[in-house]
Amino acid sequence: MAELVPVGTILAVLSNQIIKTAVAAKEVLEKESFKILSKHLFSIQVVLEELQSKKLDDSPATRKALESIESDVKKANNLVEKYKNKGRFYLLIKCRNIVKEVQDITRHIGKSLAALSVANIEVLSGMSDQVNRLQNEMQRAELEASHSQKRVVDKLNQALKDQIQDQDFANDMLKEIARAVGVPIEPAEISKELESFKREKEEAANRKEMAEVFFLEQVIKLLSQADAARNYEEVRNQYFQRLRVIECYDPKEQAIQPFKPFVCCITGHVMLDPVSLCTGTACERTALEAWFNSGEKTDPETGEILEDCSYRSNLRLRHSLSKSGES
Repeated sequence: MAELVPVGTILAVLSNQIIKTAVAAKEVLEKESFKILSKHLFSIQVVLEELQSKKLDDSPATRKALESIESDVKKANNLVEKYKNKGRFYLLIKCRNIVKEVQDITRHIGKSLAALSVANIEVLSGMSDQVNRLQNEMQRAELEASHSQKRVVDKLNQALKDQIQDQDFANDMLKEIARAVGVPIEPAEISKELESFKREKEEAANRKEMAEVFFLEQVIKLLSQADAARNYEEVRNQYFQRLRVIECYDPKEQAIQPFKPFVCCITGHVMLDPVSLCTGTACERTALEAWFNSGEKTDPETGEILEDCSYRSNLRLRHSLSKSGES
């Protein structure tokens, strides 16, 4: 029974639980709210260490407050476990829900800490100001997603409401989402994030959360329209299948135009050594170097001013191009 466990033992176990949860919360990707929760938990652990070094009042009020903190910390740990392995795109589109959940548990823990403080006023006399500030700050926690995150999410939600499926819009939307969470616009990275959405949709279906399933289906459908979300290998095969059909019916028929992602937007020719900008635009390496050497600081495809003019080899596209040459 809980009454038989010494208060000191309860404190030691609770302290370990708090440290574990605080460390895990700090590592949740791209979520400032979890970092704030982690900071508060580490501060509570300092208070518990102080209580362990002194004679804590073994009263019903103390035990009830400790049980309440323990329950809240378990909920906080469950919340961390729920989101720690989620994809960055998913964390972004759920940012408002996440912030609300973290805010609620932070306030609950602050309330439980206040009860423990009241039950041990004399023991905590030397730390009363620090504990009071902590519990008040936690109980009044007002956590918010960043303005840039909310703007991107609002734009996405409006597009889903208006049932927009335009490819140009999907390209812009994907770039904004990727930029907001620091994911490079490369097929491999985008594919990974979309796979995360698909896993979440399957899990929601297993939980019979049909509203969530419908929402994620809409997100996947929209973002899959973007060029960066397309499978080069699959589209390459479709391209050559179309080409074979044309040649079969009329060998003299002029060949269809090359698949657009294979063509450099600067030269207008099929690329040999493709590189990608941070915006996802792919160009022939020598053409892009000449573009920048001429003094240009814009994306050659969209005209967007580039804050980052770095680029990297697009190995997946190069591989598809080399296979196209073999076909």
